[in-house]
Parts: sequence; structure tokens; C-alpha cells
Amino acid sequence: MRNTIRTFIQQVIEDNMIYQNLLIRADKIQLLTSDTNFSNFDIYEEMQALENMGIIKIKTIARQGQTYSDRSRWIELCDQFTRYNIDVLKPEYFATSKIENSGWAIKASIDTKKRNFIIELNGIDEKIIVNFKSAKNGVVTEIMKFWENAQNNANKWCECNFRKPFGSIDAFFKRFCKELKPFLIEFKTGGYEARFTPVVYPDLLKAKAIKDFVFFAEREDRFHYECKFDNNGKFLGWHKC
Repeated sequence: MRNTIRTFIQQVIEDNMIYQNLLIRADKIQLLTSDTNFSNFDIYEEMQALENMGIIKIKTIARQGQTYSDRSRWIELCDQFTRYNIDVLKPEYFATSKIENSGWAIKASIDTKKRNFIIELNGIDEKIIVNFKSAKNGVVTEIMKFWENAQNNANKWCECNFRKPFGSIDAFFKRFCKELKPFLIEFKTGGYEARFTPVVYPDLLKAKAIKDFVFFAEREDRFHYECKFDNNGKFLGWHKC
């Protein structure tokens, strides 16, 4: 039910290219569902829940020829409500995820010239970029050499020719998202050989019951992304929370 309302509001936003003074009609929402018991009360209940979560603000409620301005009576009259005028306070909640190919969920790569670790989430336009720390005088570090070799030999075991490889890689992922580490790199017993997996598939996320990732969690400008699947298990991409 909530997804039906969410989808409808998404469409209204895209059609009007605005987030204020949106007209939400109950009859059009009901056309989107085959549930014949989807009543005006149900729609009001969900709209009220969205407002309580700070996602929308209900400005006015009406039916044809009548506006209900007394909020204290909304719950008892809600079966009559057919029109809502709202402001969207959190547009990201209604953001659509545009994916051309649902065959992958996460991609990681290394830009050896700029010395960046790059993460792509299917459905999110912006890339997450993490800089490798340089040694003194701009010398390429051993861990950077490892990542370059691992990328050139993706999905194969590579030697880790640097001190404390497991601890160093662990510390690297802790800088931005430690939960992502087991999906992208695997160590052999002993910790001196590792395998880089540059592409993570949706089925793996579903099997591990992964719902979201938070990047740079300690910062105020953290990035929080949610992984979406439909009722049939089809991957719908990542959404920014």
C-alpha cells in the first residue's frame, strides 16, 4: 500500500518538476492497485504516517466542493477525503532509481593515475571516491601496488607484498565502509594472498540480507544507500536515503 502511494507521488513530482503544492488524488491512487479494499481511510492513514515521519507536510485536505480545515476532525471524516495538497520535505524518499542493467549491484575499480578507489552503486549517478594515502615524496605505496595488481588480475589470488596485509586492508575499508570489505576482497589463511572481486551481483546481496550501506558514517556528510528488490525478488537498484 505504501509503495503504491509512494509510486504515485513519484509520478506527480516527475510530471510537475516541483515539490510544493502537489495535488494528490485518492481516486488516481486507487487505480494503481487491484486491491478493491484500498479505501480513502487507508490512503489517509498512509499519508498521515508519511507526515509523521517528516517526509511530507499535508497542507490541505478536501473533497469536491469542500475543504476540511479542522485537523482535529480529520480521523473521523477521512473516508470522505479525495484530495490532498502536500509539500514534499524529503525528495530523496521519492527518488526513482534508474538502472539500465539489473545484472550487477556494485562495481569497484582503481584509478592508478589519480590513486583513487572508486565505487559505483547501480541506480546511483554519483560515484564514491576514496583516495589512497601516499607515502612521502609521492612514492607509490605497497598497498597501492597491490590494488593495481589485484585489479589487473581480478578474481584471482594475488600476493600481498606489504606489512600486515590483512590489517592494512581492514583499516582502508574502515575509512569509508567496513561492511563492504567482505564483498570486494577475500584473504587466504595466513593473510598473504588476497582476491579482489570488482563486481558484486544482486543475488549475493539478497542472500546476505543486505539492505543498506552507510559510507563515511563518522562524518556529518555521510552517504546512506538502500538496496531495493521488488516482491518477486527482482533487483530495483540502490536508493539514496
